[in-house]
Amino acid sequence: MQAGWFLIVLLVTAISVWRGICRVNLYVDLTYRRTEGNDIVVLKIYAMRGLISYTIEIPVVKAEWQDELLWLESEIKGNKGIEAKRSVVEKHIIRRILDVIWNKPRLAKRIAKRISCQVEQYNTFLDRIHSHVHCDQFYCKICLGMDDSATTCLLIGFLRALNGVLLAWLRPLIHFSTAPVVQFVPVFGDPTLAIDLKCIFRIRLGNVINAMQGLRLQES
Repeated sequence: MQAGWFLIVLLVTAISVWRGICRVNLYVDLTYRRTEGNDIVVLKIYAMRGLISYTIEIPVVKAEWQDELLWLESEIKGNKGIEAKRSVVEKHIIRRILDVIWNKPRLAKRIAKRISCQVEQYNTFLDRIHSHVHCDQFYCKICLGMDDSATTCLLIGFLRALNGVLLAWLRPLIHFSTAPVVQFVPVFGDPTLAIDLKCIFRIRLGNVINAMQGLRLQES
């Protein structure tokens, strides 16, 4: 009898813990800044008030021409401060892909089909979770300047009009918890482009788990 009560208490506790885990909010904090020609992208994923977190920082992004091809070279810094230049890795991967396409067309076809299935699953996953994603903060400030003041005014006016169209298109797709803030600051007489973008997205961990379970059932 005591063993039966123990199992019931254990089951109730497990269900309560599982429900608590499913209700945990997962945050994705994206920051992009461009000042004086320098770009930095910081992506932070955290939950439980930062108790669980992962941060990746890309402080440098530049174009490099080699072998008549354009390579993107970047330095990536993770949680442990590990830095690595990605251009060498990207070159190796792309050259291997070209070699497979040229010398092994059947293998390339199977790989392309597998990639197509992965992309379809990725789109299905996004369709399952996008209605549960909330944007808690959207802030964007763009400082733009040209040598000619009239040209600066025209560009700022065009960007403000384009911003209105984009926000009208995004509102049915993204649940904004607060009104998005977008500012355009004209800088006269000085060619300038400075961007400060910060977005914080929130989703419950249970919604992510349900979407992933749905993909597994679809595969089976």
